[in-house]
Formats: sequence, C-alpha cells, structure tokens
Amino acid sequence: MAIDILVAGMRTSTEVEHAVRRAIRDVATRDRFRVALLPSDRDGRWDLGLNGPGGWSVTWFDSPVEDLPRRAAREVRLLLENAALARA
Repeated sequence: MAIDILVAGMRTSTEVEHAVRRAIRDVATRDRFRVALLPSDRDGRWDLGLNGPGGWSVTWFDSPVEDLPRRAAREVRLLLENAALARA
C-alpha cells in the first residue's frame, strides 16, 4: 500500500501524517491513496481531500491545530467508510 500525504499550513505535520496513515491502514488494504490537508480560507477550518481507487472525496472540518491529528484521522476514516458503502 502506498500513501502520499500533503499537509500545508503547519510548521510540523509529523503527528498528522502518522495519524492519517494509521487511519488508512486500519480500513484499507492494498490500494494507493493520496491525502491533501490544507487550511481553508476561514480560520480554524481545514479542507481534506482523499484520492483512492474510487476517485477523489473531499470534505472540510473545523479544528484547532493541536487537535488536528485526531480530527484528520477521523475524517479520513469517514471518507473511506462512505466510499466503501458507495461501492457496495
């Protein structure tokens, strides 16, 4: 499984990257994924894109930076679950 992650708008993104990788590995198996997490134009809001076998899924959520690893992982899991339900 290959996972490419882009996190912008933070000085250090290591915790976010690790949390997102764990979330994908918990749900998915062999596919290739690309994740983009960017600050939105509204303070405290983040835009999240997930590209996998079914194409791109995009969402946004509000989160302070200190809670971003947990929230980003949660949102990735939700996107993966919704994509799986759509394919079933």
